[in-house]
Amino acid sequence: MIFNHFDQDLKRIGGLEKSLLLRLVISGVGILFLTWLSVLVEFGRTTFSHEIYYWAGLTLTTPILYFAGVPLFRSLFVADSPRFSIDIPLLLALVCGYGYSLYATLFPADNLYAYFDSILIVLFIVYAGRYLEIFCRRRIGRLAQTLSVTPSTQVKVIKADNQFHSCELKDIILGDILYIGPGEYFPVDGIILESDTSVDESMITGEAHAIPKFTHEVVRAGTCNLDKAITIRATSTFHHSYFGKILATLQQAVPNKEKEMSPSDPIALWHQMIALTCSAAIYCWWLPFDHSFALFCATCAILITCPCTIAIAYPLICACVLEMCAKRGILIKNPSAFFKFCEVEHILFDKTGTLTEGNLIVAKAEFFNGAKPEIALPLICVIEQNTHHPIAHAIVQYSRERYPELETANIQRLRVFPGKGVRAIINGRFTLIGSSDWLRKNGIFVPADVIAAQENQIHSDLIFVHCAIDGLEVARIHLKDKIRKEAAQVIHFLKQRNIEMTVLSGDRPAIVNAIASQLGPIIATAGAMPQDKEAQVALLQDQGNITAMVGDGLNDAPALKRADIGIAIGTGNAISIASSDIILQYPELTLIQDCLLLSVAARKVLRQNHLLGLGFCLFMLPFAAFGQLTPLMMLMSLCLSTLIVMANTARLKFFKFSHFAELPTGLRELPI
Repeated sequence: MIFNHFDQDLKRIGGLEKSLLLRLVISGVGILFLTWLSVLVEFGRTTFSHEIYYWAGLTLTTPILYFAGVPLFRSLFVADSPRFSIDIPLLLALVCGYGYSLYATLFPADNLYAYFDSILIVLFIVYAGRYLEIFCRRRIGRLAQTLSVTPSTQVKVIKADNQFHSCELKDIILGDILYIGPGEYFPVDGIILESDTSVDESMITGEAHAIPKFTHEVVRAGTCNLDKAITIRATSTFHHSYFGKILATLQQAVPNKEKEMSPSDPIALWHQMIALTCSAAIYCWWLPFDHSFALFCATCAILITCPCTIAIAYPLICACVLEMCAKRGILIKNPSAFFKFCEVEHILFDKTGTLTEGNLIVAKAEFFNGAKPEIALPLICVIEQNTHHPIAHAIVQYSRERYPELETANIQRLRVFPGKGVRAIINGRFTLIGSSDWLRKNGIFVPADVIAAQENQIHSDLIFVHCAIDGLEVARIHLKDKIRKEAAQVIHFLKQRNIEMTVLSGDRPAIVNAIASQLGPIIATAGAMPQDKEAQVALLQDQGNITAMVGDGLNDAPALKRADIGIAIGTGNAISIASSDIILQYPELTLIQDCLLLSVAARKVLRQNHLLGLGFCLFMLPFAAFGQLTPLMMLMSLCLSTLIVMANTARLKFFKFSHFAELPTGLRELPI
């Protein structure tokens, strides 16, 4: 299952963290020892000669380079790695530096230096950045794992002895009789054997309202039984159920976004071309005068232009933004997707639980025929709190807010009619709660103009519930799925940045269109099943759009996996969380706005770091060209360039979201 894949990713990251830490410590110990020797030699201690330093450096650097450089060499032969990664110029600089230092050790001369300490400092800088990034990613992964709680795999099966037996989900076979209590999820596809109920299919279809199900009707895995306990006959195993097929879709050959080329890789290619060109020019310049000195100056140029600043720029910014986002409730599982977010052109939103709160609320309650709210509403609440229907929960919450203390009541002959309503005798009063059609079939008069008005409201997002006591209609309750208060603000912000938006929902067209019309310029697509959402994302990608998907349900998981940037609501389904690249811990859409702004700022700082690294290399290149870089100067130069990049990255810590959110400029014009 996808949960196992999520756990495997965390184990892989944990193993990589230990490996990086070991190589970081070993290269750090080596650089400390060689730096100490280099200082002693540089300042003329007679007990330490250059020959001692060279041979000590060769003895120490050879095993460290072999051990610490293994991941860099291995990346050259990995089939699914990018064609050109920053590891290639790093390896070139390390191999050239080591080869020349070996030559200077075996054939010493007055104008030749060995740069073993510079080789180790490059390794130390690269592994320090990568370890910091992986360390932060592992912490974020653990937080994400706490959000994606694995559902129970225990199922109640009725055997031939008519007794309940606990059974593992994977052990269910065709024909098994399963007991499903109210509030429980159907583990496999099946047929209802007895009793009627209502089913919440929002996890599969996005339909926010309960669907009535009767005897011999089909129920699907992943949907929730609402009203009362029922038994079903399994018509599929878990892996062949509708739920299982969605999970299988998530594990199919969707491009691995984590293995895409790093933003630093293209820069490293150009950086290395400039470095090699300069080194070749320096070598050719000095070759007619002195071959050894020409080789020395060319090697110095390759080492001083080593892209270690570019190699550390991306991990440093990753670690910085991971920490900043985590503090704001944004968990970044895939940093490469986060950096791509600033280029997004089309964002697709799920409706239920994403743009809306996913829970019905009472918009208005009307009372008639002399009924007093303080008497009628508590009676309705007492009946509804004995059911598991979403409409009942909304009415109960509405009633308790107004009348916190409910009197005890004598309820008799309570019966739920799925898809219609509920009937009961409370304190001796015959009460019906349900749709207008159902009340009329039970002899309750509902004015024709009221029914006509409700039919005219078919393009709205309202649900109507009627209540009758002792044969008279006493109340009409209007319910709706509330739009998140910040949704319109976020839609406006994204539209200002020329980002196209679509709402994808499995709900009815009337409701989806009503929600879209309230939010502004957003495309509405209704009746979308999980495969339809994934197909819509794939279509936009085929048209050349960089897409982002925002959702919270199982029906959103394939689209979240397919999109360039998958954003899951942390309060949603565990599978959607496991399929996403970015997780919003809190159901606040303004976090998407913050994430987008920070992605733009991070990309700009990354470009600045690349320019700073390249500028520093060009500044130091003349010193290398004339052979003026001693081992200690080389070491200090590499450290100084790294400190400059670190200082520029630290500016992200002072990024003010509220200030930049109010700027009416395009994303690429964000001043930082």
